[in-house]
Amino acid sequence: MAIKNFLQTLLQLLLGAGFCVGLCSPLALAQQFTQRLYPGLAPGSEDWVFEELVRNADAGTSVYYNVRNPVLSAYLPDPESSSATALIILPGGALRFLTIGQETREIIDFLNARGIAVFLLKYRVLQEDPNAPRPPSIGPGRLPQLEIVNGNANPMPDHEGLSRVLELGIDDAQEALRVIRAHAQEWNIDPNRVGFLGISAGGGLALGALIENKPGLTPDFVASLFGPSLMDVVLPEETPPLFMVTETGHGPVTAGLIALLQIWIEAGEAAELLVFDVPRIWNGLWQDRFLQWMQEQDLR
Repeated sequence: MAIKNFLQTLLQLLLGAGFCVGLCSPLALAQQFTQRLYPGLAPGSEDWVFEELVRNADAGTSVYYNVRNPVLSAYLPDPESSSATALIILPGGALRFLTIGQETREIIDFLNARGIAVFLLKYRVLQEDPNAPRPPSIGPGRLPQLEIVNGNANPMPDHEGLSRVLELGIDDAQEALRVIRAHAQEWNIDPNRVGFLGISAGGGLALGALIENKPGLTPDFVASLFGPSLMDVVLPEETPPLFMVTETGHGPVTAGLIALLQIWIEAGEAAELLVFDVPRIWNGLWQDRFLQWMQEQDLR
């Protein structure tokens, strides 16, 4: 029981509980459009029975459970200032929910103002009985380090349900890439400059899409905020550049991102990791450096 409780606690810390991470509320910004990611039921989850549920966590924050029909929302910059670069934001929530809060609204505003197209992806998460009791959220704290092998920092690799939604979430991320590249000319986007900005568990999905390296469905770059890999890392022959952000006190998350940095360095590929010794780094500490990094990588 002690091991189970530890893994549950570690999962929450590793993948986003205790932080307001995720998308902004779709009603908070005047997006150009919102559309279902798939024309019908999402393949692989047609038999899911629980309906999507939304709970308000606090002012300006909503938490989505049982997402089974992925949705893509677009926030396009003024065409005259467009850099032709696009970022797909993948929110966090431990693969069990998606938290939609104020922080990502600020990220979207920041990126749009600098000519970057932003797409918010509400991807599939674990199906759970909405009437079942939920474990309480925890705050940041120091936990024993997770043993990380091959860059894999998944705290619960043997959980069948979470492993399945990890696969489906990666499918959704790849489909979002396909949709955006298919409409690149229409949306004033360079199809060779489409990347992910994954937050917490969303970072794990972004890295998963990179690792799978399916033709036409690999991102051109990845930015991960508190999101280590949730699977063994095998770099593709053409490895996209990687930008990562974390905190010194974020335990196995930080260890997982350090492991990724080492893998990229050993492969001679471009990677950068910012580690802040302060909590809640959403106050603009990383955004300017991220833009500089994108320019250095010829991404904007």
